Amino acid sequence: MGNYNFKPDLCFNARCWWQLGGVRVEGEWGAAVDHLAPLWVRFESGDGEDGWLRAEPEGALEPSSSLRVKRPGILCDILWFGVYQIYGQFTYEIRPAYFGKTVYLWPRLEYAMTKDFGYLGMSGSPQPAGTHNAPQWGVEGLDPRQLEVGERLSNLQLIDPSGRTVRRYRQFGRPYLATHQGVRGALSLEVMTVPVPPHPRPLG
Repeated sequence: MGNYNFKPDLCFNARCWWQLGGVRVEGEWGAAVDHLAPLWVRFESGDGEDGWLRAEPEGALEPSSSLRVKRPGILCDILWFGVYQIYGQFTYEIRPAYFGKTVYLWPRLEYAMTKDFGYLGMSGSPQPAGTHNAPQWGVEGLDPRQLEVGERLSNLQLIDPSGRTVRRYRQFGRPYLATHQGVRGALSLEVMTVPVPPHPRPLG
């Protein structure tokens, strides 16, 4: 990864949603809610899904789950996008954001988005953010050089580090994001903060 150039001045926090079934989102989001599912991850809850990236419930902007939790845990619905550039292309290191209710929880959210057996989740990261060791994800259609707080972008394609397009896959009634099978969709996001320096120096 020596050719990758980290761009701390372009890093940002964003809330994300999955566009269901490949439906394009145009104009106001109010008319598109039925076709969205929030992306989020939870830790330390004991619900059996901790660490996996979730895309639920369908037709909602806020995350929720019907699974019973043993503990409240830490729910993260805002992700940090660390921006890298290589040969004119941008890639992203994606982590839970230290933002809002989680801003003071460092180092409990030292995870990076990875792929395990084709499924997307957050794995413990021994290296700090921005150190060129995390998997690099692609977001087709996103230019991080012109982002503004509050900006909403839709119809983006999330690409895994090996170049595969991310899909939404239901297994035993549970929705996951995966690359080995599932239904193609797209990514929508809302920029919450920009720029955001690497953890553990988050912005409140």
